[in-house]
Amino acid sequence: MKNIAKKSWSLLLVLCLLAGVMAGCGNESDGSSEPANGSSVSGAQSEDQPSSERIRVTVDCSAAVDGGYTVPGGKAQMLDAELDLQEKSTVLSTLQDACKEAGLDVTLGSGSYVQGIGGLSEKDCGPTSGWTYTVNGEMVMVGAAECELKAGDQVQWTYILSWE
Repeated sequence: MKNIAKKSWSLLLVLCLLAGVMAGCGNESDGSSEPANGSSVSGAQSEDQPSSERIRVTVDCSAAVDGGYTVPGGKAQMLDAELDLQEKSTVLSTLQDACKEAGLDVTLGSGSYVQGIGGLSEKDCGPTSGWTYTVNGEMVMVGAAECELKAGDQVQWTYILSWE
């Protein structure tokens, strides 16, 4: 009887240890209270997130710089700005406002198509190069003038060398 009880306790201990190891595998930690992705556990805003009544706009042309092309200003990140949310703010109006504050030009093609930002235009770095944007990391399939924003949105304009 003692032998069965001893084996039961051993089995229970092994199962508990195994469960603890498995639970720990899904959450790698560097010992800090911050999760690996940088978001805050307590729900407080990280410095990468715009405040609740603001919109963050970034303009990145690192693909052109990394591809050996010369870009106006010579920087991979042309712009990183936060703007107050305006009534009916769109991706385009927010880009234009942020660029105006930073002294960068925005060139439009037909309609609200963004042809150039800060002197870097479509096809400057190849026949299929140009500007695209995401909102909160998601590709949006409407024109920049039609995409309305809400507080806390993050708009990323990215210069690409090819759609492939």
